[in-house]
Amino acid sequence: MVKIEDSFSPAVDTNKSTTDEYKEAHRKINQARYNEAWAEDVRDEVLEHYSVPAENVYIFPAAEGRKREIRAFTMLTNRDTGERFYSDGHTNHATLLDYIFEKFRNQIGELNRKGLPGDFDKKWKIMKGFIDPYQDGFKNFPNIRASIVRLMETKEQNRLSEKQVEELKKDPDNGDIELPNWFKSI
Repeated sequence: MVKIEDSFSPAVDTNKSTTDEYKEAHRKINQARYNEAWAEDVRDEVLEHYSVPAENVYIFPAAEGRKREIRAFTMLTNRDTGERFYSDGHTNHATLLDYIFEKFRNQIGELNRKGLPGDFDKKWKIMKGFIDPYQDGFKNFPNIRASIVRLMETKEQNRLSEKQVEELKKDPDNGDIELPNWFKSI
């Protein structure tokens, strides 16, 4: 079995609306078919990986009805101090960023996504990502899973052994490959 270490943080392009990865990451469902506690476990991995303190975390409340199937997360990092603010939920990244600006106004100042100052990018970095709501390495999202596997095949980039790379290349869709349950969106 190939297990990808939590220190690996894949980046998948989910911003082009014509791609299958975008469609999977943004599809909506009527009923949640998963356990929200799973998202908590993966969230803890992300928060630990990026050293986000619990007091800088806001979880967007789960809504009833039609919502995004995959859980999104947004993180705002102060480039000067390294302080990070995080939010996640079954909604879009822009809404999550708005909540970060609202909930952490005392720490980050009066910011509004629609009226950011010209030097915003010099002081702040925004990172977007997704959490697998089923905690199974994105098996319910085959195009995203395939993108993650392709990233993994680059040993130098991902610190995999030659044997692990060969296992991935042999059968990337088999159930024996344990992939991360979250990724950064680029």
